[in-house]
Amino acid sequence: MCSNLINNQKIHRYGLALKNVMKKPEISAAMHRLGYNNEKMAEGLALLESTAQCFDTYDLHEKNKQDALHKFENTSDLMMSIYQIHCKKIKAIALQNSTVVTPLEFATILPNNYAKWIRKIKTFYFVISTDPLIKNHLWLYNTGEADLEEVERIIFRVENAQENYCYALKEEQKLADKKNKAFLKLNQWMHQFSTTAQRGLAEQPALLELFFESFQQKK
Repeated sequence: MCSNLINNQKIHRYGLALKNVMKKPEISAAMHRLGYNNEKMAEGLALLESTAQCFDTYDLHEKNKQDALHKFENTSDLMMSIYQIHCKKIKAIALQNSTVVTPLEFATILPNNYAKWIRKIKTFYFVISTDPLIKNHLWLYNTGEADLEEVERIIFRVENAQENYCYALKEEQKLADKKNKAFLKLNQWMHQFSTTAQRGLAEQPALLELFFESFQQKK
């Protein structure tokens, strides 16, 4: 995140430098003689713009990825709280009917691994929904068919949120590679731009100083 901020600042500084060079007739003419004519400068500006767009797209995706993560975490927390309540009810039922415990094989502490976590929960509720005896007992604890249907919807939301977050992670890597390649290309162009000025204007220190002043000015 820190390097991303630094590179964003460099892009901004590069943009100001190119514009400042183009606005100063004496240094613009000197760079024109060194091969940086209007077409070449337009190339640099286009590269600058495309790189900035890559960074903007990445930053926007980062926000979307964080939103996807929060949605997944919040939905998972909701699922977990409901599951724990139902586990307590099943434990209470099991005190009265021992045959309820064996088919559920439930545990209030679930695995950290998501795949195992969601599988455990789905198995738990599948057994409940297909066992009339358990459902009848749960009804006595104010958990009816509508509650179990709501659980199914929440499980779907958890799985959907997890898929969206995983997709966001994959997209993040693609966008990160794209912005890094774009910045590398821009950096190389600007390095060549500066190197050309240093060598080509070595015998014109006033112009060379004017060139590098363009990198320091804010407008």
